[in-house]
Amino acid sequence: MKLCATLLLPIFMALTIASTVAVAQSPADAGDDVSYYLNAATQSPADANVRNALGVAYLKRSQHEEAAAQFKVAVQLKSDFTEAWSNLGVAYSNLAIYDSAVVSFGRAININAEFADAYNGLGFAYRNLQRTAEAVKSFQAVIALRPEDARAYYNLGETYLKSGRDSLAVVALKTAVRYRKNFPAAYNFMGVAWMRLQKLVPAEDAFRDAVRYNPNFADAYNHLGIVCMQSRRYREAIQYYREALRVNPEFADAYAGTGLAYFKLKESTQAVEPYGQAIRRRPDDAELRRYLGEAFVSLRRYEDAATSYREAARLQPDNAETQMLLGEVYFMLNEFGKSVLSHETAIRLNPKSARAYLGLGRAYGGWKRYSDALAPVKKSLELWPEYSEAHTYFGWLNQQLKNHAAAEAALRQAVTMNVSDSKARFGLAMFCMERSMDMRTNPIAADDYRREAYSQLELLRSVDPDMYVRLKDEIAWMFRTRPYDFPQAGREPTPIP
Repeated sequence: MKLCATLLLPIFMALTIASTVAVAQSPADAGDDVSYYLNAATQSPADANVRNALGVAYLKRSQHEEAAAQFKVAVQLKSDFTEAWSNLGVAYSNLAIYDSAVVSFGRAININAEFADAYNGLGFAYRNLQRTAEAVKSFQAVIALRPEDARAYYNLGETYLKSGRDSLAVVALKTAVRYRKNFPAAYNFMGVAWMRLQKLVPAEDAFRDAVRYNPNFADAYNHLGIVCMQSRRYREAIQYYREALRVNPEFADAYAGTGLAYFKLKESTQAVEPYGQAIRRRPDDAELRRYLGEAFVSLRRYEDAATSYREAARLQPDNAETQMLLGEVYFMLNEFGKSVLSHETAIRLNPKSARAYLGLGRAYGGWKRYSDALAPVKKSLELWPEYSEAHTYFGWLNQQLKNHAAAEAALRQAVTMNVSDSKARFGLAMFCMERSMDMRTNPIAADDYRREAYSQLELLRSVDPDMYVRLKDEIAWMFRTRPYDFPQAGREPTPIP
């Protein structure tokens, strides 16, 4: 029986956890010949051993209902048949009838309190019922009976991992690999536990051991990719994701990780294709569509970004982040009415989103409804007083409304809060140039503003060279379109740098 669970990381990729319940073996050599044992059951219909052997043969063919029927007959014929009760528990587990599995494994244990396989199956049944404490006790009982059973320690470690007890999982899994060195699955789970404990070095070591013992272990390669992503080793992450895809060409998580790695490398063109591959394999994954949208935004393919975000919103209509991102793209497309509606939806879904309020203000600003824009931007700053981007935009709005004192205060606040905020420095410099050109009757104050603008220009040279060039071009354009001579002020006007 295959049990699967997924542990999510902050960058959206999955750590996959899977396990297999071993089928308890019949005392007879069942092989896989259902026909043979059907014939034997016809000849000896009251032989419990034959019925049990036939059930095991069905189990090996994954015919679980037929298997359960034969095990039921076996225990009816022989009520103290330990192996048949345990095998019935396995069949019920494979049919996801876990309460009945617990009863069956319990009957086996009542008959033989030292039957380790029954405790093992009981542990899996309890775990599927989310009865973690009882699952732990069951696997510990297996260990008490078989103290060097690597598989029992592995099962215990997996149970700890799935219940979030990561430190205990590491201890159990370390013991598992001590008794069985070549145990790739145990190394993989150990890596997951170390990663969740924010211990990336031992996590990477464990995943490397997993692929050393199993070079075709796709999950472990994917996990190595995640470790490299968290260590900002994006090129190396791509190589591991490629290994995962070599083993499993349908591995959506590995495609998604590849896309994210390229995006982090600012190679968004390269990110689009693997994101698309991931979406083809998981078409209902809204998060993947958001990430594809983000890649399109960085490429300024805003129509494509809007399409991705609309699909994400269709899949998750109550996701505030998606609505906000869609609103931001509509703003870039100059569709300000749609931007307002999307941001209002985002705010309804998450009234604490400072970014959504700022986006709403920008949408109104794009519409040139500057007075309407002020309230949402103020609300953004109430929610996040240190939001330098909101201070910058609040300054720009007040500049449009000719509220010069409020504009200057907001822009200077933005620069003070985040000295590396190039947009804030750009905004302050442009404000100062505008004021210098407006203050014809006060040449000294005008020149002071001009000096401040050039000071911000010079600071941008090292903070953001691209923004520096843009600002220099803007200032040159201002002089071309608004030429004038400074009145005499007792000093020479400051030259452009």
